[in-house]
Amino acid sequence: MSQAEPRSFLPLTVRARNKILFFLCYWYSRYRKNRFVSAKTRVIFRRREIRSKVFRADAIQDPDNLLTTPGIEIDNRRIFASIAFSGYDRAAIAPYLAPIRVFEGSPLRESETWKNILYLPKYRCFYRSDGSRIDYSCIPEYKIAPKKIEPPKNPRELSGKLLYGGHLHRHYGHFITECIGRLWYAAKDRERSILYSETPNKNFRRDAIDRFMSLLDLDKSRFLHVQQPVMIDEIVIPYPSFIFGKEAFSVHRVLPESVARAVLDKMPEPTGQPLYLSRSKLDRTNSFRSIERELELEAILREKNFSIVHPETLSLEEQITLINKHEIIVGVWGSALHNVLFDISRKKKLVCLGDIDMPNRSFFLVDGIKKIDSVYISALEVGEDPALAKLNQTRKIDLDRAIAGLRSLDLV
Repeated sequence: MSQAEPRSFLPLTVRARNKILFFLCYWYSRYRKNRFVSAKTRVIFRRREIRSKVFRADAIQDPDNLLTTPGIEIDNRRIFASIAFSGYDRAAIAPYLAPIRVFEGSPLRESETWKNILYLPKYRCFYRSDGSRIDYSCIPEYKIAPKKIEPPKNPRELSGKLLYGGHLHRHYGHFITECIGRLWYAAKDRERSILYSETPNKNFRRDAIDRFMSLLDLDKSRFLHVQQPVMIDEIVIPYPSFIFGKEAFSVHRVLPESVARAVLDKMPEPTGQPLYLSRSKLDRTNSFRSIERELELEAILREKNFSIVHPETLSLEEQITLINKHEIIVGVWGSALHNVLFDISRKKKLVCLGDIDMPNRSFFLVDGIKKIDSVYISALEVGEDPALAKLNQTRKIDLDRAIAGLRSLDLV
C-alpha cells in the first residue's frame, strides 16, 4: 500500500506543475508585445458583451484585392501544367490530383453570419440551437466534434461583433497553412473581435508563430478565448482559405506575404544558387518523422554549391530573407517548404523530394495559389512500422532517384 501511494501522487504533482507552468507562460505572454496569446475569458457569469471598435491591421497589404474578390475556381489542368514530375507516372498522378480545388480570390460566398448558435470550446466547433453541428466551423476538427450534441441548459451568453478565427496549433507547418486559414476575414473586417482557441505555449521563448503574429500586427486585444460553452448572439464564421489535401483560395497568401513585406525593407539580391532546406537535425523526438540518408545527400549537394540550411535553427526573418533571395528551393516534403508562401519575388522554382509512390497533394495547393513552377522527384522510401500512420513513418532517401531527378534539372 505504501508503495502505491507515490505512484498515484506523482501524476497529481506533474499535472499541478504543468498548470502552474501554463499559467506563468500565459501571463508572461499576455503582457509581452512580442508574444502572441489571446485573452482568456474563464468565467461568464450570465452574459458578456464584447464592445466593438476599429482594430488596427495596418501591416496587412492586399495589392491584388483578394480579400474582396469572391473565389473563382481555377481549372486543375492549368495547375497541373505548371508542375513537372521526375520518377512518377504522370497519368497515375492525374486522378490523385483531380479532387483538389484551387480558387482565385477569397471564400466570401462560403462564409456566413450566424445568430444564436452554441460554441463548445472543447470541440472547437459551433452547433445550432437544436444541437446539430455546423460542419464547416470545425474544419479540420471533425474527429473530435460529434455531429450532434445535447445542447447545454441555460448556457452563458456572449454578444457583440465577433468573428471566428479558428485554432492556433503550435506546429509550424499546420500554423502557416490551416491555422491562419480563417484570419483573412480579420484583415477584411477590422471591427470584429476574434473568437479563437489555442494550444498552450509551454515555454517562455518566443517562437516563429509569435514573430509571425507580431509582424502581422493584428491587434492582440482582438483575440478572445472562452473556456466554457457559450451561446453567441452573432458571429461571422469565415470559410477556411486552406484545407489540407482538399482546397485552397489565393487569399491565403495575403497574410504571409504581408509578413514578408514587413520583414524586407528592400528585396535581397537574387541568386541562382540552389537553397536546400534540411531536416537532418529533426527526428521523431522533435518532428512527426525522421529522414535517413539525408546527410549523404547534403554532402553531394554541398559539392555542387548548394546552400544548406536548417530552418528550425533560423529566425523567421532569416527564413523569409532566404526564401526571397534564392530562386531555386529544394527539400524533402515537410513544413519548411511551405515557406514559399512568404515569397514576394514571384521568381521561384520549388523542387520537392516526395514519397516514391505519390507526392503529398497539399503541396499542389500551395503551388496553385502561389503560381509556382514546381518539380516533384520520386525519391523517398516509406517505412513499414505497423504501429505508425503513413505520415509518421520514417523516410529513407533513395540517393540514385534523388540525384537522377536533380540531374535532369541541371542542378547536380
